[in-house]
Amino acid sequence: MRVTARTYYQDYAKSVGNLHGKLNESMEQVSTGRKYKAADENPIAYYAGKRMDNQYMDAESKKGIIDDVKIVCTSRKKVH
Repeated sequence: MRVTARTYYQDYAKSVGNLHGKLNESMEQVSTGRKYKAADENPIAYYAGKRMDNQYMDAESKKGIIDDVKIVCTSRKKVH
């Protein structure tokens, strides 16, 4: 099998491209603070994060309801 300079440089360019892609991926992880790019890389962390997000959304919803009740109660006190 004959290996030409062209083949060698093509493989080298492909290797450099792959390394550059991995570097960009790592830099993105550092800049965003994310350890993983997709949920399938660490499903346990994904579901833990999803649970926390759901709890936050639930707390925000309940806070909105409490704020609405406070407004209604204060407006009734002003009327009486």
